[in-house]
Amino acid sequence: MPKRPNPSPGFRKRSPASKPAGTGRNPQPANTAAQDKAHEAALLTRLETTHGCKLTPGQVKANDATIRVGYLNLDAGLAFEIHPKQGGLNSGVKRKISADVLKLSLLRQHYKTTEDKDITVGVVLGDQISLDDYLGKKGPSWMREAARLHEVAILNLPREQKAE
Repeated sequence: MPKRPNPSPGFRKRSPASKPAGTGRNPQPANTAAQDKAHEAALLTRLETTHGCKLTPGQVKANDATIRVGYLNLDAGLAFEIHPKQGGLNSGVKRKISADVLKLSLLRQHYKTTEDKDITVGVVLGDQISLDDYLGKKGPSWMREAARLHEVAILNLPREQKAE
């Protein structure tokens, strides 16, 4: 059997030494996690400034279920989840956001029926690109319709522009 010729350079596997860690378009997972954590803290600060109250992680008992919410202040009637990922969203992140919409709609309905209190619930996304991706700006989105139907706000808090 004749020996196969070497594959062209375009098909060769790169050796680990050919590309140093942490370079290129995609940062390493540790860097991404640190960036997401910092961005989440910045989004939380903007959310607290917008509503003029402190938001803290917490949980609420609704009948037999315990609902854990990322950030809430029930005295002010606010409950939010924050997803700091910036850019396009993969299907796993979209599923997590959709689960949070369902959870927040349950919380909202619980307070509306048992406490006769209307609370504001929402999911804050990392940037305009992730917001457009989740809401389906390129076409119809069942996720956008579900959030609208259950009155769960899906929003982005843009950075404030500095006055010159």
